Amino acid sequence: MKTKFFTFFTALALSAGQLCALQVRIDGINYNLNETDLTAEVGNHQGSSLKDTLIIPASVEYESKTYSVTSIGNLAFQSCNLKSVTIPNSVTHIGINAFYGCQRLTSVTIPASVTSIGSQAFNLCTTETLRVDYTGDLTDWCGIMFSYWPFGDYHLYINNEKVTDLVIPEGVQNIRNYAFSYCSGLTSVTIPNSVTRIGSSAFSRCSGLTSVTIPDSVTNIGGRAFYNTAWYNNLPDGPVYIKKFFYAYKGTMPANTSFTIDAGTLQICEGAFSGCSGLTSVTIPNSVTLIGVGAFERCTGLTSVTIPNSVTLIGVGAFERCTGLTSVTIPNSVTSIGNYAFSYCSGLTSVTIPNSVASIGSSAFSYCSGLTSVTIPNSVTSIGVGAFFGCSGLASITIPNSVTSIGGQAFERCTGLTSVTISNSVTSIGSRAFSGCSGLTFVTCYAETPPIIYSSFSRQDTLRVPYKSIKA
Repeated sequence: MKTKFFTFFTALALSAGQLCALQVRIDGINYNLNETDLTAEVGNHQGSSLKDTLIIPASVEYESKTYSVTSIGNLAFQSCNLKSVTIPNSVTHIGINAFYGCQRLTSVTIPASVTSIGSQAFNLCTTETLRVDYTGDLTDWCGIMFSYWPFGDYHLYINNEKVTDLVIPEGVQNIRNYAFSYCSGLTSVTIPNSVTRIGSSAFSRCSGLTSVTIPDSVTNIGGRAFYNTAWYNNLPDGPVYIKKFFYAYKGTMPANTSFTIDAGTLQICEGAFSGCSGLTSVTIPNSVTLIGVGAFERCTGLTSVTIPNSVTLIGVGAFERCTGLTSVTIPNSVTSIGNYAFSYCSGLTSVTIPNSVASIGSSAFSYCSGLTSVTIPNSVTSIGVGAFFGCSGLASITIPNSVTSIGGQAFERCTGLTSVTISNSVTSIGSRAFSGCSGLTFVTCYAETPPIIYSSFSRQDTLRVPYKSIKA
């Protein structure tokens, strides 16, 4: 059949003097053509009349040029009336929400060439179970970068055989985040000794999964890795350990609980105690090296915590919204305090950051309204965006000589702040870093070479600097 062309919009995006993009429709499919590298992305089809069977070609011809189809764009076929889709072996990326809400879609063929699948690409696709035919092998599948909930309920087929008793191939080291989430056809999983990491939500919501074999080689298990599987749901309420990992506290924790984590535990997994408002104190053994993302978030009854010297990393949001937390001891072993680690801990009054910490994450202590003093050691080189945003109780702050950058909004709305001392090592101060600090009248900066300032202070602030920096 002769190919039909229709140019419905031409986008001229000049980069280095070259034409970069062109939007065309070829044989009823919309494409974004890149004239620089002769690649094509499948474009947006929302509201189109496409239905039933769609076979995407590996390449298209336009104005005597051949374009390789390498990606399916974000929202490309969202809510279309498709029943089946075949994706060619040229495609490496499937975009965010690419087939989201295609409620008649019952089958899709994904080639081994695909290396990444965007968030919710095939979510809410059918009222039944989606059949996913994959042309590669399990090693290839485990190598795909999956984003947030790429599929709804689905069955995975490899070489036309439904995968039920999953044996991860030897040699695979990382089972990626969401790799098999919602794969309801799985009944058992055997993981080989080569695997060191099981990603977040890797097997989450695999409703038929009843048996899991995990080797001692695994050193990291992501949050919700086995959430809402039959295997997890059949476990009794209370603490759940997987090998040497504290995986989760299942069920509702009783009020006024003092909990001791087993000796020898290596990691407190992501979200392990999340929302356990009955937790008042926790004893963490010296074997733990990692406190995972959101491990104690919303433990509103937790009043104090001592982190042992074995811990090197406090994860993102690890103690976020622990409003009852009044004191925390951070040991010298910790090198990084994650983003939002203690955000909204409104009861926290003082924090001493040890000399081992090199960076304070974005919003790490934001909205700690009760925080009146904080000691930043000489080891810290950067203070993240919004690190102390809204800490209205802080009266003064000294930035040590080690710090070279202060992130935007780092101390914004610290209304109780009256004085700030900035060392001579600081080279940049981010936008609104001290904005809204209504009590701040004087800022002393010892840098002879003025730091780059991006509207960092309020207009009423007086900046004191060395005489030499005035000349600079």
